[in-house]
Amino acid sequence: MNGQISKFDHSEMANALPDKIRNLGIKPHHQIWEAFLIRKLNFICLIAFINMSAAFISFPLFGITHFQKFLLFAMVAAPTVAAVNIRFGYIAGTYGFFLMGVTVITYFAALLGIESYSILYLFPIIITLIQILGRKETMVHLVVLITIYFAATVVLSVFYYRGIYQLTIEKDVLNNIRAFNILVSALTTVLFIAQVTAENARQEQMIRNMIKEKDVLVAEVFHRVKNNMNIVTSLLNLKKNNSDSDEVRDALQDCRNRVFSMALVHERIFQSNDVSSLDFGEYAHDLADELFTSLGLTDEDSISVKAVEMEIPLNQAIPCGLIVNEIVTNSCKHARVPGRPLQVSVQLLIENGKKIIRIQDNGPGAEQTALQRNGSLGIDLIKSLCQQIDAKYRFEKKDGLFFEMIF
Repeated sequence: MNGQISKFDHSEMANALPDKIRNLGIKPHHQIWEAFLIRKLNFICLIAFINMSAAFISFPLFGITHFQKFLLFAMVAAPTVAAVNIRFGYIAGTYGFFLMGVTVITYFAALLGIESYSILYLFPIIITLIQILGRKETMVHLVVLITIYFAATVVLSVFYYRGIYQLTIEKDVLNNIRAFNILVSALTTVLFIAQVTAENARQEQMIRNMIKEKDVLVAEVFHRVKNNMNIVTSLLNLKKNNSDSDEVRDALQDCRNRVFSMALVHERIFQSNDVSSLDFGEYAHDLADELFTSLGLTDEDSISVKAVEMEIPLNQAIPCGLIVNEIVTNSCKHARVPGRPLQVSVQLLIENGKKIIRIQDNGPGAEQTALQRNGSLGIDLIKSLCQQIDAKYRFEKKDGLFFEMIF
């Protein structure tokens, strides 16, 4: 899953070309996109070799023998590019191929003239160039080579305008060359587009498979973390039930609820399709139900949750869950008034792009100075968690204890 070429199966990408030719120059440290780039480079080297061979055979049949030595040189140069790719890397190989290409095209187009249509080969070459180097990582090289090709086009235009170096070719021979160039340039373009389309389809499928695999692994991680935390909560429950001290039982219950609030985040993420954020409204409902049961509230008591749709990033979900757990637990323990049912309300809002969590109970309340004093684990934990997510918070005595957090 680290994006290295050694991580995917070459057999899944087999096509008509032998693997040894297609994969020349691919090394284990190459990224996947680099492997696809090298495969395209190897393919066009093969096509170029076939084109030069066809020209080497066809031109004498047309009555033109001026280019045999040059065509032989070009035929040797094509596999040489593959050797450069293997020895010095795909960037050097790419420069070698396209500089060879611009040399061959400029030479033929200058000597045969504009009516030979030799300039048509520039179009598949430029399409190939953009397909191979059209990435952010290789954009500088693309600009350099496009500039060279533009300069070659300017040179050819000058040659055509002034009639420099053009051979005198009979009309029938010129027609044959023209037909050859049209056919071969069009066939080259079609073959490369077909190859690129096939490679892109394979790359897209590979990326989909990798994303699916990553999602499965991430979901499995959340599932295992949730299960481990559930084991911890069970152990804390067992220890609490075996303790004879009320103080110890209360402390273990607090720890158990804190662990559960974190485990619930992982459970919710595991059940959703999005591992980057959490629907905090649904989470708050589930947490309130669990606290209602674990803290032993009666049917007359209530913990209500009113929430708008609120997606919270995963790095904020656990701190927010712990904060809600601490405030609601504190209200359930200290806000009960004899003869009056306990009512705790949790409200989730979004105002002016800010997320707001408000919690209110109907107990006797507490003075803000007492709540802000250090020494209470719950209050210290709330302060620390609010600082962690860069949230502003406040307590008020307003018909009971009122807590508000804005982040």
